[in-house]
Amino acid sequence: MLRLWQILAFATFALLVFSAPTEAEARGSDFADVEFYLDKTGLGSTYDLSTEQPTNEKPKHWKARDDPNQGAGSNRNYFPLASWEQNLGGSLALGDSFSYVIWVESTNVNEIWFKTTLFINWYEYDDGECEEGCPRNSSISIDEVGKSAPFGSFLNGNYTMELESSSLDKSDFPDGVPPYTTFGLKIETS
Repeated sequence: MLRLWQILAFATFALLVFSAPTEAEARGSDFADVEFYLDKTGLGSTYDLSTEQPTNEKPKHWKARDDPNQGAGSNRNYFPLASWEQNLGGSLALGDSFSYVIWVESTNVNEIWFKTTLFINWYEYDDGECEEGCPRNSSISIDEVGKSAPFGSFLNGNYTMELESSSLDKSDFPDGVPPYTTFGLKIETS
């Protein structure tokens, strides 16, 4: 009889352990703010993404293009600065918005502008056009942020440029992003 009670107690304990929610389930749908940095490793203008923060010994910086034909206002010309891509093996559920902060160091700049494009590349297989799937591209967010120096002065030193919130265009993905896609960010400057 003692053996039966031991087995019953062990089975009850095992049931409690396996039915307890995991930490992720217990937290619900909380999202974490994770700081990512564009790393200096990569190919061409496509760089890796790193969680390692830049330091004085290991800075991560790109020289913005100083081109006299950059234009102004709605005629602004943008030039590539950096980009990042990540291949995804599984499906992805998009949120409603995103935000970012770009740390800038400049010397004698009248104004600086960044254009960011958040994009997804995927293959569409169910349209009947392509036997092997048709490559598709969707820009889910295109935003511009800028900063100008007061009249008669320059932007010098360290400062940040922030996009407080931008909505995502999920019209191409009503059921979420399909698996085997590429998620990316392109940064251009003017």
